[in-house]
Amino acid sequence: MSKLRVSFMLGLAVLGVRTASAQALPPTLDACTRITSDTARLQCFDREVAALSRHDSSSQHRNPGTVDAPAATPATPLLTPEQKFGLTPEKVQRQQEARAAVAAAPPPVARVQTRVLQVSGNSAAALFTLENGQIWRQTEVKSSFNLRPGDAVTLSRGALGSFFISSGPHNSARVERVR
Repeated sequence: MSKLRVSFMLGLAVLGVRTASAQALPPTLDACTRITSDTARLQCFDREVAALSRHDSSSQHRNPGTVDAPAATPATPLLTPEQKFGLTPEKVQRQQEARAAVAAAPPPVARVQTRVLQVSGNSAAALFTLENGQIWRQTEVKSSFNLRPGDAVTLSRGALGSFFISSGPHNSARVERVR
């Protein structure tokens, strides 16, 4: 790997850490981003990263009793140069924002545990009113499946968007949510 490429990647890493930790970008590094010549911009990053490294190491030596917080890592990975290839700066920004929104979204719930309040209908299409206010309809006929009010149940995701309700390892059926 060429020295310029390594320096550029190091500069990007420093920018990513600084941006991710919600600190203001040092004016000297910000000035480097506006240099149009590749060689001059990389030299600027080399110089400023070296200065930042010296500053960080000297501040650790001056305050040996303090413990720094671990370096913040970006919530979402930055786009790689290959991913940015061909995109305008506006599109790069939109993709970064979209990645951040996805990363900030809570993970989907895999299962819900609750109790049955009421069972209505027949064994082919029983309706289950649950303690959490949800109503689920049985979508498969199973002669061995049986739920009664008061039973503790687990609702879980199946394949291809399906859901199952169960009250034990051998008592489950496919269901769909009504309300």
